[in-house]
Amino acid sequence: MRACASSASAKRKPGVHKKARPTALFFAAAALALAADQVTKWAAFANLPDSWDVSIVPGVFYLVRAGNTGVVWGLLGGWPQAVLLVGWAAAVLVAVYFFLFAAGSRLEAAALGAILGGAVGNLFDRAAFGYVRDFLDFRIREWHWPTFNVADACITVGAGLLVWLFLFRTQPKEG
Repeated sequence: MRACASSASAKRKPGVHKKARPTALFFAAAALALAADQVTKWAAFANLPDSWDVSIVPGVFYLVRAGNTGVVWGLLGGWPQAVLLVGWAAAVLVAVYFFLFAAGSRLEAAALGAILGGAVGNLFDRAAFGYVRDFLDFRIREWHWPTFNVADACITVGAGLLVWLFLFRTQPKEG
């Protein structure tokens, strides 16, 4: 029995370990996104006056306090829609978790984790405050991007990364 164990370990190359499962990276990215979102929202809402725009880069980047009861750009705001949004967010969270099992790389797992962490951050806001706290505001002349938060950025970057990985994934060569 001992000879079998030593021969099995002799076949393994030194310094080569089993492929790490991407679940640890998935949960680390989700936790990082959620923590960054909640800490920045707390800092912004604890320190920004209600009706002021704090200019960080004049004419381009401002910090403001805003609440969004809807989805992107305030669409679907209001109480009946809020219940649907919470249900929809919960379904997305479950779907993202199950997509993890199909993740083909650590980068895909990290992107899914960023989406999960951002979604949980915004879901927490909806449950705790009845709206999503937004504070990042970009403007260039007459162009004004809707105010958003770190959770929105994590969701967008994670989804964009998944699209990029899907479009530019190298296929194994056959034969």
